[in-house]
Amino acid sequence: MVYSNGFKARMIRRMLGKEGISASALSRETGVAQPTLSRWVREPRTVDSMTNSNDKKSPKSPRDWSPLEKIQAVLEAAELNEEELGDFLRRKGLQLDEWRTSVQAALAPPKRRKKGKATPEQKRITNLEREIRRKDRALAEVTALLALKKKSPGDLGGRGRRHGHEERDLILGLVDEAVHAGARQHKACEVLGIDPRTVQRWIRQEIGEDRRAGPRRPPRNKLSPAERRSILDLVNAPEYRDLSPKQIVPLLADRGRYVGSESTLYRVLREEKLLAYREASSGSVI
Repeated sequence: MVYSNGFKARMIRRMLGKEGISASALSRETGVAQPTLSRWVREPRTVDSMTNSNDKKSPKSPRDWSPLEKIQAVLEAAELNEEELGDFLRRKGLQLDEWRTSVQAALAPPKRRKKGKATPEQKRITNLEREIRRKDRALAEVTALLALKKKSPGDLGGRGRRHGHEERDLILGLVDEAVHAGARQHKACEVLGIDPRTVQRWIRQEIGEDRRAGPRRPPRNKLSPAERRSILDLVNAPEYRDLSPKQIVPLLADRGRYVGSESTLYRVLREEKLLAYREASSGSVI
């Protein structure tokens, strides 16, 4: 059946007016099929009497709305109650179910992809990459330890040894530099001859000085000035000046003479800077 534009306009006004009724109720009243009435509401531009007489551009169809306009419509509809929502949908000619689903899907957090079982080739590549990283770390550590050994002034450790503020700063600086270059802390401490726990304790302490108060008296076995002079005279004698303490002590023992242990002789020579050279032309010979 063909309906006039005026009839269509009246039906649309009854559905979209202030006291608008649903398309189903109007269909029972007028005998016009409900889908037909709903189509007139969704496409009011097909009715000439509903268009502007000034030939203004007709409103866009909801199908032509931008994504932002669709989101705004969904958000606006979410704040309405059931009665207001029905009037809003009839007035706009909207079906929001599909739009609402799209908005929810867009705002949902991305699903985590399930890790599939690695292929033998992927496992082999992973193992190779792990081995390369391990070797790179080992090479960096060896390089750092070699550089540390060159910079170190010698063995800085020793059980019970006192370390002054400057010496502590030197050790901590060397260890920190080696660690940043790729070495492990305990390996760097091993090169310096110091216990890693000692370094860790220094790092935790706020005061960089040795807080031990002793010793308050010299040890009983400390060399007297006369004994020290006797050792210096002996090692600088023409017979022994070309020999190391390791050679001098056994020779003296064979002759039944004892002036000190090897470590004592080494310590005295080191303090007098006579370890490297003890010829007559040396200025340090006494």
